[in-house]
Parts: sequence; C-alpha cells; structure tokens
Amino acid sequence: MKIDELDLFMLMDASDIEYTNLPEDMLVKLALCDELYITNYALAELSARDSNQASVVGWEILSTLKGDYYLQTAALNVLF
Repeated sequence: MKIDELDLFMLMDASDIEYTNLPEDMLVKLALCDELYITNYALAELSARDSNQASVVGWEILSTLKGDYYLQTAALNVLF
C-alpha cells in the first residue's frame, strides 16, 4: 500500500500543519480534501498568498456544494 503526502497530512491535526511552508499545488489539494478544518486552513493560506488558485478552489467548493456553511462562506469571501 502506497501512502502519498496528501494521506500523511490527513492523519495530522489541522493546526499542526505548517501551511505557510507548503507549495501552492499541495495547498490546492488540501483545500479540496474531505477534512473541513484542513480545507479551511488551506483555502485561507491560498487567499493570504493572493494566489490565483484561491478563486479556482473557491469556485470549485461552491459549484459542488462542498463542505459546510463555514467553508462555503470562506469560498465566497475569497471570490468577492
């Protein structure tokens, strides 16, 4: 069984991940994962970096109704 880097992050507590040290492509993967706390942190980091990917991820979250009210609100804040 192969465990990739994304799987390792899923095993961690959301507050233990150093989001500022992660490359943008990993943040995108984390922002679209199923763990809502990690998703929120990753989306916030993409937004803080003024990444173009933040709006892409925000749109994906809203268009698929991913996550909960808080994640969708964060996505709206990124877009508008």
